[in-house]
Amino acid sequence: MIFGLALLMTGCQRIGVRPLENLSLTQPILNPAILNPELAMYSRELNQDDWSSNPSWNIAAYWQANRAPEGNRWSYGNGDETEQLVTELLQPASTTISIAISSDPIDDRRRPHSAPPEPIIAKLARMPSLSGWNAAILWGHVQPEAAHSVAPTLESIVLGELRYHTLSPPVDKKGTSKSVPVTRGQSPSSSPTSVRDNVDSRKATWLDSVKESATSWTYEKEEHELSLVMRAAAAEAWCRVLTSKTDVDPIEQLAPVGRALADGSLPAAIKSELFRSVARDVSPGDIPGIDEALTPADEVTADRALQQAALEACLIYAWENVYQPQRSIPSSEWKPHDEALWPASVHHLRLSRDPKMREYYAYWLVYSNHPEALDHLKRQMTDTDKSARSASYRALGMFSSGTAIETLNAAAKSSNLIERQNAVRGLAMISPQLIIPYLNDDEMKVRQTALEELLQQQDASQVVNIRKQFLDPRNDIHLTIINGLNDWPDHLALPIYLYGMQECPILTTRKACLEKIRQRTKTEETFPVEEMIAERRSAANAWADRHEIPQGETLEAVVQTAAMVAKPAPYVQQQDLGTRLRVLAQKTPDDPAFQTEIQRLTQLNEQDALLLEQLTPRQPPQLQQELRTRVLPVVHPVYKAATQLDSPQVNIRRQGALQLQMISERRSMPEDIFPQIRDRMLKEQDQFVWRAILKSYERDRTAQSGELARIALHHAWPDIKLLGCEYIEFDPRPEYAEWLRPMIHDRQNRRLRLQAIRLAGRCQNPNLLNSRYPTAPQQLPEEQGLVSLLNETEPELRFEVVVAASQLGYPPAMQELAVLAQHPELQVRLRAIQAMATSGQTRFAEQLILIGSNEKHPQAQREMMSALKQLMTFGTQPPADIDR
Repeated sequence: MIFGLALLMTGCQRIGVRPLENLSLTQPILNPAILNPELAMYSRELNQDDWSSNPSWNIAAYWQANRAPEGNRWSYGNGDETEQLVTELLQPASTTISIAISSDPIDDRRRPHSAPPEPIIAKLARMPSLSGWNAAILWGHVQPEAAHSVAPTLESIVLGELRYHTLSPPVDKKGTSKSVPVTRGQSPSSSPTSVRDNVDSRKATWLDSVKESATSWTYEKEEHELSLVMRAAAAEAWCRVLTSKTDVDPIEQLAPVGRALADGSLPAAIKSELFRSVARDVSPGDIPGIDEALTPADEVTADRALQQAALEACLIYAWENVYQPQRSIPSSEWKPHDEALWPASVHHLRLSRDPKMREYYAYWLVYSNHPEALDHLKRQMTDTDKSARSASYRALGMFSSGTAIETLNAAAKSSNLIERQNAVRGLAMISPQLIIPYLNDDEMKVRQTALEELLQQQDASQVVNIRKQFLDPRNDIHLTIINGLNDWPDHLALPIYLYGMQECPILTTRKACLEKIRQRTKTEETFPVEEMIAERRSAANAWADRHEIPQGETLEAVVQTAAMVAKPAPYVQQQDLGTRLRVLAQKTPDDPAFQTEIQRLTQLNEQDALLLEQLTPRQPPQLQQELRTRVLPVVHPVYKAATQLDSPQVNIRRQGALQLQMISERRSMPEDIFPQIRDRMLKEQDQFVWRAILKSYERDRTAQSGELARIALHHAWPDIKLLGCEYIEFDPRPEYAEWLRPMIHDRQNRRLRLQAIRLAGRCQNPNLLNSRYPTAPQQLPEEQGLVSLLNETEPELRFEVVVAASQLGYPPAMQELAVLAQHPELQVRLRAIQAMATSGQTRFAEQLILIGSNEKHPQAQREMMSALKQLMTFGTQPPADIDR
């Protein structure tokens, strides 16, 4: 990377800028503020080291509002006053005073007469004082493209090279200090400026007093370093200025920042700001020092602020350069996860002690398109910290995949209230339509959460769904609506308030809606909030007419207009493409026009390529073959990735398989591409490719998925056979049981054999108990059933056989499992009881009751109660909400 190479350049000198206050006072330099009253006035406004962090800047805007944080991270003084001040400073100066800074004469003939007036802030930024440095930072924040001249000044501030001075109280030359009393309203001519006791102040002139003060008192200069907060604000402005040139590579421009970070002498606060500021343009893997910040030598004494800044830099780069751009481009151009872009130590944070780091890490996995993000988020759903758990649900919603929706919907039906609320928040990240059913949930907190998510999105199409919630009897729901509409526009919020004022059954809510309408319409009109609903409706209609609040059909028109979004017309595109294919079908492959049109089809964009996929099965067989072999592999992301599986290079095959896995999270695999993938997997030896392909078909649970699992189970390599077992564990079916028969007798691989025996019970096919050919005179060992394994002497293997046979309803195995539930050793009893609970055989319930009457150990008793609960048939358990 250019940025990284710039850090290693030797012999390069950073342009040194010496502070002007260090220059000799004999040089003919004058402070412009002395001669320009306008500059003097603004100089006093900026003559403080008064920088602070901007509370409105929050990295969480990425996942809470689905946008980048707005504004600058640092602000000067009072926010509103500074904003007004900067607006004035950007105006041209009202007076212009030319100050000669050298003895060279100026030739008027060469003087530019039509130069544009300079803004006041530019003049201030050249002043070698605290005011000038503050002006330089503000200029770099608001107009970085115009502030290139102050880049050296900003660099000096960041590196801590500048100092400012203040005057200490006057000190007597004799070594004593005396305060000079001044009476309020006393004129300078009569003030006691002289300290000599024998001088009559009434006879002293003002000039004599000044002269006397100058000779009797001295003011000592105190040198001050700039605060770290001001240097951090300068760091943000410096990076903005350096990257504002559009015609220059920003990475080259940021080389001075890289050298400053590589030096290692900057304070942690300045490093933190530089990490964040360069992350929009430089990959975190190329930022010096970020790897060390993410992996401190001691986790306990780590600088959490620096570590958080390093991870925020990863989030900023991932959002700006990977996640956000892919929302507006075809999925074929989406960037797969590239480990070279990221510091290797970022994965250390998945187990960080700081829950905020685990929360940020979850979002980073999504923004960087990490292939293991989905699995990690599912694990983090059980995190011990509330915020980290909530982050995993929201991050799942960002996937917008079928698997994510299934996971979140399952969590939304859980018995855990917090888990249900988090699941609703995750579903809201995918689409508002997914949380509409939860507005009618039995649990008030779930309804409230769904309502909060709808109100945050300001979706015009949800106006009717939101206002219906005023009919809910709970006042908490009403307050959520009233407060959630604060930022909504009037044409959408007023109809909701008006509906609540006329229809809500709670008087306090109707009064609150009335107050909100009065605030928005600037009126003091009364409304019969305490009257019957008929009178309220009549009055509401009159209010709607007077204040032009839409209702009924008018409201529907407003909602439809506000919700209207410009969308492409796929039907028109499909008609155009269909016409081209019909013309093409009438030609032969030998026709030059046929070849020309095929070549033109290879230039389709992805949207048209998806339409071509739909139209291909309707074409003649010969044309279908041409399209699938010559056109779709070029323009369609799925076919293009499938073509990579034919490569002799394993890295290319892995890349294609990973691309298919990522695409499968958003859509199903085309049926016509399966024969090509199946034939390729018959020869595939790489475990990574096998895992990705199985994941690509796993979600749909189709016959194609089962066929791939069958091929994996019959593979020569045991690790690929285990991948086939993983799919059967995910989707156990009776027809898959026969594929496991040879494996339950495989004595070469014990792990594989145990897994096959466990799955044999889960597939629920009783035919697997006995031989494959019961009437055959001779039986091969691999054709025997589970019953033949009950004579095994290895305890672990025999126990798994007993459990599997019990799941298939084999009485002797079930009886033996009941005997094991009374074993003298506690652990054996617990395993047997757990196996009975998961067997699905309700006949175990009676035996557990009998055994439990003699069980003395509390842990075993609890396990039996849990097993009985699982074995009870539907309808015998009391409703979950019986206590309501």
